[in-house]
Amino acid sequence: MVHHIWDSHPTIKEQLNKVQSIMLNELTPTHPDVLATVKSYILSSGKFIRAALCILFAEQSGHLNEKTLYRAASIEILHLATLIHDDVIDRSDTRRNLPSFHQQFDNRIAIYAGDYLLAYSARLAKKGYVDGIESFGNDRILELVLSGELRQLMHQYDKTITLTQYLKQIRGKTAQLFGLATQAGVLYEGVTPSTLRNAYQAGIALGMAFQLHDDLIDYSWDKNVSGKPRFQDIQNGIYTAPVLYSGSYEEWSRYVPENNEWSIENLTILLHHLESSGALLKTRALMEKYLARFNKRVHQLFDDRATDSVQRLLKQLF
Repeated sequence: MVHHIWDSHPTIKEQLNKVQSIMLNELTPTHPDVLATVKSYILSSGKFIRAALCILFAEQSGHLNEKTLYRAASIEILHLATLIHDDVIDRSDTRRNLPSFHQQFDNRIAIYAGDYLLAYSARLAKKGYVDGIESFGNDRILELVLSGELRQLMHQYDKTITLTQYLKQIRGKTAQLFGLATQAGVLYEGVTPSTLRNAYQAGIALGMAFQLHDDLIDYSWDKNVSGKPRFQDIQNGIYTAPVLYSGSYEEWSRYVPENNEWSIENLTILLHHLESSGALLKTRALMEKYLARFNKRVHQLFDDRATDSVQRLLKQLF
């Protein structure tokens, strides 16, 4: 069963259950322990947001079919592959309330498992191809996602990173998969280039807003907001929008311990700085700006009834 957030969206929930079945049933046999772990991630509490966007856009365009579901499954598997790689880099202990892949095995096996899923994603994508369209989404999507990941690695503990550089980083790391998902939802024979472009740009804008929202959650004391540990980014040397909005490098870097050994006291002082500087409000304003861009693209794509469905989905995410 998929995440309970879709209980109020029965059509999407029904289709996501089908997507989940595809993800499980199309797997190529590999070592049983690896296969069991991959399946446990697929069956865990992931929200399948990208797949849901693909399904929603397909439904509203009147072209929801089996190929849509294969495209949605491909995108979710691609996302899972990047998460497994991320966990190795970030040394994360858990993923979806389960031990992370490298914790269950080791770094080498985790990296190859992620690569295995990248190949699996490509195979699922092929089953979602539409006649007359050589490939779905942006044919450079994987390059762009990995470029964003590389930018984040290169900027880790880099206190000179600018907001512009950070936004470029998350456009690749997070937003590209959202753009791929929304564009994949409007793939059908005879689709116009402007429709594909609007759908893709809608997803990019939503992905940017989603990441900025995640940045804000990271500076909340309440772990129950998302179930993730708080203040994870700053402790991993990842300086996100709230920090970069809080003043010049000289202003905010003095709150970062030289040895990067954070305490509750350090984190409390930093949080007070972010609040007093207006950085959290500025980040939220930027998030709202991207949401407005998303809504504008959606209005260009669909009628008012369809946009109401999209708005109901947004309430689940923000």
